[in-house]
Amino acid sequence: MSEDLIKIEGGVPAHIASRAASTELAGLIVTGSGIGRISYKGKQFRIRQPGQDDVVAPLGAPLICVIADAFPRDKRLSKVYYKGDYIPGQDNPPDCSSAFGEVPDPWIENPPAKSCASCAYNVFGSGKGGRGKACKDVKQLLVLPPNKIQTDAMPLLLSVPPASLRHLTSYAKALADAGNIPFWYVRTEVSFAETEHPELVFKFAGFLTEEQCKVMDAIREGDILEDAVSRLSSAPPSAGDEAPDAAQTAAPAAEEAASEAPTELHEPEDETSKVEEILKDWG
Repeated sequence: MSEDLIKIEGGVPAHIASRAASTELAGLIVTGSGIGRISYKGKQFRIRQPGQDDVVAPLGAPLICVIADAFPRDKRLSKVYYKGDYIPGQDNPPDCSSAFGEVPDPWIENPPAKSCASCAYNVFGSGKGGRGKACKDVKQLLVLPPNKIQTDAMPLLLSVPPASLRHLTSYAKALADAGNIPFWYVRTEVSFAETEHPELVFKFAGFLTEEQCKVMDAIREGDILEDAVSRLSSAPPSAGDEAPDAAQTAAPAAEEAASEAPTELHEPEDETSKVEEILKDWG
């Protein structure tokens, strides 16, 4: 499995090998916000930035990003709860959420319990039809576009829903098997599995340059990632974000016989940038 996800010719570059990760990789392994988000409906990614129009990628096209951080940073998971069935395109934020999987986030007005451990919706069998949990486990990734690795660039949020967690775990283990390669020093391709409902899969897409690695070191040592996490836990998701378990409940996307080139995240240079101008740089 690891060999399928990471194919390295010529070995790990010296500037990456010297920075080999160890326990940090566990942040990817699974046993509300004022920041931008990577969302998807069906099998189509969209970039949602506060105060800007959505940028929609071609149907089925993967995207390439740099995972700057994953939280919670250990094997815990964030949690999100919606009452009732998920309705595609709904504008309402979740009824409850917990960025760190321990207690409801501060912005939740009427939490169903004081802690996640004591919540009846966090128990298997509480889901629809007695299957799974009503409160869904998700892993939150903070990602950057490869063409904008800058110390002042606010990362975007990509929530990995329940059905996709095993794919994220496989990718993390593949990085570990290849030499404990830190996920923040590589380009990661995120695409859709060949399943009826969307599942995210992750694949190695190349190493960062030494200069880019130095910038990533500065980003991870600075405050911007902590600021992003703080924003997420202190405010509800932007209107229009889909439920984290939409991959399991949304209607399947229409089948299209097309092979799309990987999409590199590209942020607009200013608010007047045209969507078309952004999309043409996505490869």
